[in-house]
Amino acid sequence: ALRIYRLAEGPSSVGVAYCYQSLGLCSQVNGAYEEALNFSHQAARIYRDQQPPDRRHLAGTYRNRANVLRRLGRFEQALAEHQRVLDLDEELEDIGAQADDYTNLGIVFGETGNWTEALAHHQQALVLWRTLPDHPVDLANAHVNLAESLEQLGQYAMARLQADTAQLILESAMGQRHALLAYTFNVQARLAYQAGRLDQALDWIQRALVANHQHFDGPSLAALPDLVGYYHYEYLLTSLRLKAELLWARYPNDEAYRRLAQAQYDWALQLLEQVRGELTQREDQLTLVRQVKDLAAAAIAHCYDLAELTGETAWLEKAFTYVEKSKANVLLGAMAANEARYFAGIPDSLLAREDQLMADIGYYKRQLAAEPDTSRRVALQQSLFTAQEAYKALLDHYETAFPFYYDLLYANEVPGVKALQFVLEPGQVMVDYFLSDSLLYAFVLSKDQFSVATSPMDPRFARELTGFRKGISRGLDRTYLEKAQALYPALFPFEIPRNCRHLILSPDGGLLLIPFEALLTAPVAGTGTDYTRLPFLIRDYAVRYTPSASLFYQSHATQSLTPEVQAAEGLLAVAPVFDEPVAGGAQVHASLAGYVVPLPYTEQEVNEITNLFAREGELARASLHEAASESLLKSGSLATSRFVHIATHGLIDEEEPDLSGLLLYPDSLAGEDGLLSVGEVYNLRLNAELVVLSACETATGKIATGEGVLGFVRAFLYAGADRLVVSLWKVADDATADLMIRFYQQLLEQPDPDHAAVLRAAKLQLIESGAFSHPRFWSAFILTEG
Repeated sequence: ALRIYRLAEGPSSVGVAYCYQSLGLCSQVNGAYEEALNFSHQAARIYRDQQPPDRRHLAGTYRNRANVLRRLGRFEQALAEHQRVLDLDEELEDIGAQADDYTNLGIVFGETGNWTEALAHHQQALVLWRTLPDHPVDLANAHVNLAESLEQLGQYAMARLQADTAQLILESAMGQRHALLAYTFNVQARLAYQAGRLDQALDWIQRALVANHQHFDGPSLAALPDLVGYYHYEYLLTSLRLKAELLWARYPNDEAYRRLAQAQYDWALQLLEQVRGELTQREDQLTLVRQVKDLAAAAIAHCYDLAELTGETAWLEKAFTYVEKSKANVLLGAMAANEARYFAGIPDSLLAREDQLMADIGYYKRQLAAEPDTSRRVALQQSLFTAQEAYKALLDHYETAFPFYYDLLYANEVPGVKALQFVLEPGQVMVDYFLSDSLLYAFVLSKDQFSVATSPMDPRFARELTGFRKGISRGLDRTYLEKAQALYPALFPFEIPRNCRHLILSPDGGLLLIPFEALLTAPVAGTGTDYTRLPFLIRDYAVRYTPSASLFYQSHATQSLTPEVQAAEGLLAVAPVFDEPVAGGAQVHASLAGYVVPLPYTEQEVNEITNLFAREGELARASLHEAASESLLKSGSLATSRFVHIATHGLIDEEEPDLSGLLLYPDSLAGEDGLLSVGEVYNLRLNAELVVLSACETATGKIATGEGVLGFVRAFLYAGADRLVVSLWKVADDATADLMIRFYQQLLEQPDPDHAAVLRAAKLQLIESGAFSHPRFWSAFILTEG
């Protein structure tokens, strides 16, 4: 329809806008929220440009956009947008649209926990729908929304009455199969569960599965709906999760029913993986990761309980696969496809087209984030939409012409315990962490052993992590000593094997932002602590980190497939220093336009490291001041460098992780603004054995719950780096220079270095030095591998 309208009426016709609006709704239902926003922007642009503006359709487009903002968790924006739509619909005197607006406002209030306001808005929606004939689905929706609000306010009898009313209206008007009927059955199941009527709750859930599918009849509890033919994936996900929980509660000691409960989790995970395969934008994929994380938490708890019930370690191994599904969901397939693009037979012209489109998409997103002018934003949104549609069309072409590459791009297989044990070496112990609301799980693997240990989680745990980090970075000695001793048994609720010399840690959640090496493995008494003598964890083990065990397996089980790797040699060291103000200009990033804190020691750091390489007969290139530009890193220099050292400021954007970046010198002639964003790093081509980001807070990018990766690390690993050293907080320049020079000196002395052991040795030397023995000087720098 879109193609026909474009040809018949032109690209800015009302028919095209209507198609965009409909495509946005479809994208929203399928979980492609960023894509839905883009379609809404395009529809709104066309409706606004009509003479006079098409206010009625414009209100509908704004309403859809507000609903997407709610799905993305941007609740304040969603409330403001819904209120804006309500005002417009009141001007238009559209009663049905006003009822929709009250409903949507009520939903947002509910999701922010304000159930009293939610109830009031849903009551107003019901009043309005009752004035309009022939709207049975909308009327039923108002009743079921009231049921949910009343449930949350503890008015269970009234909630059941409202849910029953919704059910009667829907069955009378729509029969036994409708998405909203499935939603209503889910609410009734939850209410029955709350009342302790578990068999009735299970019956409601089975009816929800039937109502949400074109041809599923649900003959028994063991029956599962096909993952083709459902009406609404989120309602199906809710039904499967609630059914598993009900089976667990109803038959706690019946192994057969507990296995059936686990089958619901497996099916729900397959559903989410199927949905992920339909998403093309990384933001949408990362949003889905949060759902995978929530599902994994419930499934892991169930597997752990089943292992205790049956005595079968296979359930612990299954729990481990859920951990990895939650962590490796996006990056694993992307990295495999990134390697495969070199031998999948894809023409260079298409690969270049893919790279350019990704670069364009990143550029337009960065410009939109910084552009206050409304008319300019509209033009940028149009350019972004065009690039994203072209990228989506290219992926569709890949799916048809290069299915091997496409399948790898959306790969979701993770290695099992035995596969990981195969690549682990003697003396290595991997600890894969997973944080749920109530427990910390530690999955412990060595060459010949596998076990799972847990620690209780409570609200104090997050404060302990924060205190540990702040105690180090701010030099709060008493806080650090207290937290470092308390956290060690919490994070290692098991005995580390005696032959362990190397710890490989895959943290989760808040654990991503702490340096495990600074934990204290034995009690420390008294004050006036001598930091040269403390029992730091690093004294006993070389520590490395990995975003997920699956990525570690992928990088260690296979050799690199790219032919350029063998050609990489020497060092590229970059430091803009910022000892003089950066010349302003229209294209210069806002962070560079004013005063930038100088980094004088980075010049010394880079020069000494470069000289060190030169003395060892290694190729070394230093780029300082204006030469340390963004365009330099986007040139071929990175692809030919074995070691890449970047000493600069890191800029963190918590709301838009892909807009975080490294500050470099802008190059207006090359059209570069001086911020090498995380989104741009994805488009680099590296063949580096090691990338060192000797910068401020380069590892503290926003965490996508379940993905378990750091912002810069994820991007550089994807771009081709084997490993990275990054800093968790700002470290004094002189201490940084000292550590880095020691690190590289020992690295160059070994023909086949163990990078974690070398970094450990350099840190131990700082500890022994006295001047830099405090962990704030050395523990911030962590080594992460794929």
